[in-house]
Amino acid sequence: MLQLPGFNASEIKNYRKQLKEHQIADAKIETFCRLSKEQRAKLTLFGGDKAKLIELEKVIAVMPLVTVESKVETCGEKTITASDIISFTISVTYDNLPENQSPGYIHSEAYPFIKRSSWYFMIVDARTRENVIQIEKLQAKDGNVCKFEMKQRFGQAGKFQFHCIIFNDSYIGFDKEIGIEVEVAKDDPAREILPYADEDIAAVKGPGMVQQMLQGEEESDGSSSEDNAENLIKKLEAAGLKTPEAKKYKEAKKAAAAKKVAAE
Repeated sequence: MLQLPGFNASEIKNYRKQLKEHQIADAKIETFCRLSKEQRAKLTLFGGDKAKLIELEKVIAVMPLVTVESKVETCGEKTITASDIISFTISVTYDNLPENQSPGYIHSEAYPFIKRSSWYFMIVDARTRENVIQIEKLQAKDGNVCKFEMKQRFGQAGKFQFHCIIFNDSYIGFDKEIGIEVEVAKDDPAREILPYADEDIAAVKGPGMVQQMLQGEEESDGSSSEDNAENLIKKLEAAGLKTPEAKKYKEAKKAAAAKKVAAE
């Protein structure tokens, strides 16, 4: 629903009535903010009150209207292989700001203190959208771009799909979602092997989240629920987490084994 300072229920209702007439795609706040100044003027909002319309344009100018771009690559290579350190870069660019200008404080008549807005980047697997690979909160500080970067090593070949959800912590209605697809080859015979930079190696020390997720899927294929429970308990204990359920599970398994021996 459209929500901008100065709008009330009657103005929103009036705007919704004009969507078809002015061939506006939907009533989303971002769609409204992306209309041209001339298009908004034709909507006769606020009964044509010029002072209110001028104030409205000032507010729209500071709304987080952004364009999202993504890049997945292995530095200096055309082919991504299973052993590579893969860089994911997602850029959120403020369309209404010049390159050298960062967004200012949030616009609100009732917010209790000064605050700058941030963006949450959440990477999940595209199939279930439940396995969270990475989530990070970032700001655009040195220009009009807020940039998310992640490095992963997959450890296996194939075509992998991910989904990125991007949302602002201060403004509702400007969320973005993009799909990310990665084609990973087993190897690249034509490649000259060069050493990785120390920072890249440090970034993927040990199995990354993607690699852990893929290994977890392999372990779960064809395994029984009992095996899954035992694997989970082992992982929890390895992480230093001992639960009452783990103790009960072990006792039940021990009793079942004793009963089986007695029956034999």
